[in-house]
Amino acid sequence: MNAVMGKTGLNDSSTSNGQSTWVIGKRQFLKTSSIPDPANTIVFLDEHPDSINDGFFIGSSSQLQWSDLPGSQHAGGCGVGFADGHGEIHIWVNSATKVPVHYGLFTAPTITPSTSGDYQWVTNRLAVDPSALAIKRRTNAVEIAWSALPTNYVLEANTDISTLNWTPVPPKPIADYGTKSVSVDTSNSVSFFRLHKY
Repeated sequence: MNAVMGKTGLNDSSTSNGQSTWVIGKRQFLKTSSIPDPANTIVFLDEHPDSINDGFFIGSSSQLQWSDLPGSQHAGGCGVGFADGHGEIHIWVNSATKVPVHYGLFTAPTITPSTSGDYQWVTNRLAVDPSALAIKRRTNAVEIAWSALPTNYVLEANTDISTLNWTPVPPKPIADYGTKSVSVDTSNSVSFFRLHKY
């Protein structure tokens, strides 16, 4: 299971701040409504048998090194389940990702920039930055959610993205399970939203 999904331990601070303890600088998802792009966010994937050491799959786009290696037992690919409920068998492109099973000590394969395509594909679908917005359409409203971690961020709106007329969005966000969220009425106009750091 993707290490940034759900609570990761009994005394885990991610329940209050939405920050991943496993993938530093990334968001921990504790509610499905807080996932910005569910169709492109991995929840489950087959892990290589030699790489299995716990219940989490960890990967970070900030480094070019497998922490956990995806499996390649399905014709050179692995089963992947996404947060929107769909699944696929993703076939790996680089031979460095298609490591034979040895049933022994795991040694991560070397990744070079020319063989990093599979690594980038996985890590870009595992975690997002804390300031990424999740937006769900409701009748005459949108629910906007983001990580509770960056307390110096304010949600702002603008009806014309070509201007600098950004204004804070009322009401005050609700903090719940490491996420801040607000429901915004959109029945009167088109709106653009951003998190602004102060």
